[in-house]
Amino acid sequence: MAEPPRRAGRPQQPTQARETLIHQARALFVSKPYAQVSLRMVAKNAGVNSALIHYYFTDKAGLFEAVIRETIAPMLSNIERLLAQQSPDSFYQLMEIYYQEMGKVPDFPRLIFQTLYGANHETPRQLLDGIFGDITSLIERLFAHIADNHLLQPDIDSRLARISYLSLMVFPFLAPPAFYQMHHIELSEDFLKRLYQHNLHVIRHGFLQTESKCQE
Repeated sequence: MAEPPRRAGRPQQPTQARETLIHQARALFVSKPYAQVSLRMVAKNAGVNSALIHYYFTDKAGLFEAVIRETIAPMLSNIERLLAQQSPDSFYQLMEIYYQEMGKVPDFPRLIFQTLYGANHETPRQLLDGIFGDITSLIERLFAHIADNHLLQPDIDSRLARISYLSLMVFPFLAPPAFYQMHHIELSEDFLKRLYQHNLHVIRHGFLQTESKCQE
């Protein structure tokens, strides 16, 4: 007996197909320049018809934006939660959250770096400008809270402290594989946990006030 014709409209198992497209698109955008990634290529790797990409995302720019937004969504949600807590520990927890989330997609920060500084295509850069404006605003609010509560050592420039903090947070995912091979390190969950604890020590002794000084 022949199967009944499939109805036009919303595809079957939409969530799974959409997630697969996001996953495969992210892998391709990381490994190739934006201009070299085609919708046909993404659809082939995802094992779906390219019409689904138009259905869910309209075009390549829409797909790229969805990849970025959905990858960083858990981190943004956690940053907003930390800001709402208004706790000094938020400063440490932000780095821990970043390591946890980016540890799941370790090539993602490199995609951001390549898009912002290595690509000649305007579309992805313009998309990132809008998306990361939100992240920058959240991080600035967190540092403002640190400064307003006099948690920085008095001789520390808050702007430079922010750069140091972000460098400690982001570099592990931007370093090329050859860097880790040279130092006999594997970018693993265990390594990120140990690096996080080390960075906390550096931050506490490098530019944050000790508890006793804060209470004086």
